[in-house]
Amino acid sequence: MSAFLKQYLTEKFTKILSSTAESSKAISLKLLVDWYVDAPQCTTFRINTLLHDAEDVLPQIAEELKKRYNLESSQLPSIKVHDTIPECITIGRLNEAQLDLIPVPDEVIVDAFCGAAVLRGAHVFAPGVLGMLPDVSVGAKVSVYSDLSSKCLRGYKKRYEAESKLFVGNGIAMKNRHQLFDGGKPEKGIAVFVTNPVSGVVMFNSPEQLGVLQNFPSMVCVRTLDPKPGETVLDMCAAPGNKTTHIAALMKDEGILIAIDNPKKIDTIVKNCTNLSIQNCVKAFKGDSTKLVSDDEREITDGPPFSINTFDKILLDVPCSGLGQRPMFRIRVDKTSLKTFPPLQKKFVRNAVRLLKPGGHMVYSTCSILCEENECVVAWILEKYPEMELVPSKPHYGGPGLPDCGLNEEQRHKVQRFGLGTSTEDDTIGFFMAKLRKKPSEI
Repeated sequence: MSAFLKQYLTEKFTKILSSTAESSKAISLKLLVDWYVDAPQCTTFRINTLLHDAEDVLPQIAEELKKRYNLESSQLPSIKVHDTIPECITIGRLNEAQLDLIPVPDEVIVDAFCGAAVLRGAHVFAPGVLGMLPDVSVGAKVSVYSDLSSKCLRGYKKRYEAESKLFVGNGIAMKNRHQLFDGGKPEKGIAVFVTNPVSGVVMFNSPEQLGVLQNFPSMVCVRTLDPKPGETVLDMCAAPGNKTTHIAALMKDEGILIAIDNPKKIDTIVKNCTNLSIQNCVKAFKGDSTKLVSDDEREITDGPPFSINTFDKILLDVPCSGLGQRPMFRIRVDKTSLKTFPPLQKKFVRNAVRLLKPGGHMVYSTCSILCEENECVVAWILEKYPEMELVPSKPHYGGPGLPDCGLNEEQRHKVQRFGLGTSTEDDTIGFFMAKLRKKPSEI
């Protein structure tokens, strides 16, 4: 870790945690910074089980990695089906000896968010490029550096010399400087095809119908919801649609799955469903999930708002601070904006509770590490809505909830917390989930 990055993150999290008293007591600052700048040890790929199984997909991934990295079968990283989630394939990292990590003279400077994405296994897309040397040609081998300080101005054409410059990997230039900066309008597409990120995270292309790259906790989240064919299910904050398509696959594309998000995001959900050959159960609607309830009787397929007690199961993956995403080199939120998330999350919960059928289940989840967005919200649900009860999450891979955040010992062990400070053996992003049941109506 660079000294600049360590200092920046330490200062940023000191300010954040000082404004969140409960989290400050439960999270070690040193462990947090060390954990935050590293990518998860495994890449996880979710098979599209509507069309394929592991026997189809495992060999294709292995062949792709052998060609991409010029490896023999014996040199491949671990590629295996998860022990209890059969649609999940885990792929280990390449070791340093298998990577080409010697920097070359031709350099490309990217912003901090793009640099972190490279370590997660992404290519460099044109909007993330800040600078490129004038003589870099398409097809040239380039080294990618992230500007951690956000001081490099877009269009920079010299060699960038700063302590905040961090080498993140090598790749092949897909666009030249003229294409990136002299066209008069924002350029799109891949600017650098990354071949060797310093994290060792594997890069591979697969036909879209095989499945999708997806974080392991997100898969556990949908498995915890346990959707069944023929059920009526609501995904309240559905974009980009990875969890939606996973729910649909477990439903075998049978039943009704309502996916809601804002107008700018709904096309992505529809596209992802089409790519994975989901044809029947998903109905995607534009809507505000804080305003989904109607007191009148309505047909569910007409779209929002919906009548109370409509859904068998609800996935509530709420908007959050995103402080569980890793690696991350720059943090957009501050202690002021952090305070806006719990009230917003509770607005979503109010709708979900009314829309859930008695006897139905809801999964509340975030990709945040802060208990104010997690355990504290669950404790509020249990106090505010006596008809809701916390039930064990299965499968259970995450560690218990944080102490002194509103949940008792029994309740802490019913939720799942992934990432920093948990007992999970899986090195993942930071993630939280809780499964709740609406008690059946008394007769």
